[in-house]
Amino acid sequence: MRFEDRDLAITDNLIIDEKQIKLRKYRCNILKAGTAIIAFEVWSVLKGIMSLFFVAKTKADFAMIIGEGLNKTVFYVMFFGIIAIDFLIRLYVGKSAIAESKDADPGNKYIVWLILLGICSTISCFSMFISDTMRSGGLNYVVALIVELTLLSITIKLLFSIFGYRKLKKEEG
Repeated sequence: MRFEDRDLAITDNLIIDEKQIKLRKYRCNILKAGTAIIAFEVWSVLKGIMSLFFVAKTKADFAMIIGEGLNKTVFYVMFFGIIAIDFLIRLYVGKSAIAESKDADPGNKYIVWLILLGICSTISCFSMFISDTMRSGGLNYVVALIVELTLLSITIKLLFSIFGYRKLKKEEG
């Protein structure tokens, strides 16, 4: 083997290795972000349920949360319905991301849901910033804002990783 041929072979292997490294990095990011979305959602469900039952200690506290005209049963059905829908959507997105990281083809529906979750998270962050309750609410609202910003960053990182991973896989053939 001539010297130039050997250098070309080494260069080709390095290019292949760099692509494999990037693919592995994207897959790892997708796996971690999918798992994080599921974990944060479990935490959000528990926090929502605990805050509902532990914050509203008196009838007046509960009336302040749900309003005077809303029936308690209707409120619970709506509350748990919204929590269940949110949980199922995030579970679907997280499991689909995990499946994609393991070379399964989950399709594109979960990316649409992921984008919608990112939009909702962005709106939530902005509403927390401009809310009067945020300024007077103290530590609970600061923690909620930090969690929401973390979820937003995970969502963005997951989107970029999915698109980068799919682009490299397409180039690879």
